[in-house]
Amino acid sequence: MDQQDRIIRLGVAGATGRLGRAVMALAADEVGLDAMPLAIRGGGTSDATPANAIDVILDVSSDRGCRRAIEVADAQRVPIVIGTTGLQPETLAAADRLSRRVAVMIAPNLSRGAAVMRRLAALAAKLAPSEWSFDLVETHRHGKRDAPSGTALAIVEETVGPDGRSRLRDAVASIRTGEVVGEHRLRMTAWGEELVVEHRALDRSVFARGGIDAARWILAAPPGRHRFESMIAAALDEDQGSDPAGT
Repeated sequence: MDQQDRIIRLGVAGATGRLGRAVMALAADEVGLDAMPLAIRGGGTSDATPANAIDVILDVSSDRGCRRAIEVADAQRVPIVIGTTGLQPETLAAADRLSRRVAVMIAPNLSRGAAVMRRLAALAAKLAPSEWSFDLVETHRHGKRDAPSGTALAIVEETVGPDGRSRLRDAVASIRTGEVVGEHRLRMTAWGEELVVEHRALDRSVFARGGIDAARWILAAPPGRHRFESMIAAALDEDQGSDPAGT
């Protein structure tokens, strides 16, 4: 069977959660993809036995579930995309250790639009004069536990200057209300003018699509830590490389 025709076996950690259900629903119509719940037992083992092995893991569970998914990825030597936010230091450390052996992507937001926003935030932090003020408001559904969101924290990191300080220091607000999927609004103000960059996720399937795309991409990635933006940049490079005129 040609490599392109091979069925990719995707283990989904957190398949019964909000995002996990969206992943499973989208994967059901995905050509060349066989998604199965990664039912992790207490000892870090899973229902993905050698007879029903997996090729890649997409984790959209919880901090505890993520640690167990990392154990499964290590045991089966398969790459993993981690879309779970609010990870504890020990979980991040485990992901770092795993990345020495397989490809690991930690993506606090699996939306392509949010990835573009992070790049725009980094550019704005470099170009905006020092007297400009930055602030960020993130809004999610009532019940989301981590605050600020993982995406907000990533934007804060993107706006760190040469002095090691973020232009968003002490200027991030979190709102938890209703069933908001996810909104991030970065505002930059100066005397007489205002610049706003905003991203709104209108449907949870946006993250499911990004997670599946990332799982496909990371299969060909070498061991190490990878960013969601790396996948987008690689696709952009391919598009530019296909145009000999560079137009």
